[in-house]
Amino acid sequence: MFWIIHNIFQDSKARRLAEESEQIRREFQKYFDLEFIFEEEDIDSTLEDIQRALKKLMSETQWVPRNWVYS
Repeated sequence: MFWIIHNIFQDSKARRLAEESEQIRREFQKYFDLEFIFEEEDIDSTLEDIQRALKKLMSETQWVPRNWVYS
């Protein structure tokens, strides 16, 4: 799961957060199977998607490759 923030805020801290988020996404995208894009016009829908994803994570079995745990 990963979040991307698109121009929701105008201040410099928010811009820096968006830039750093994008940098992390580019570097680690291969490890994520779900991505959320926050847009000012449709934030309610995005938040509902996040809630559904979190409920799914809590109710379904999760796994990681064995060598990630025992390396």
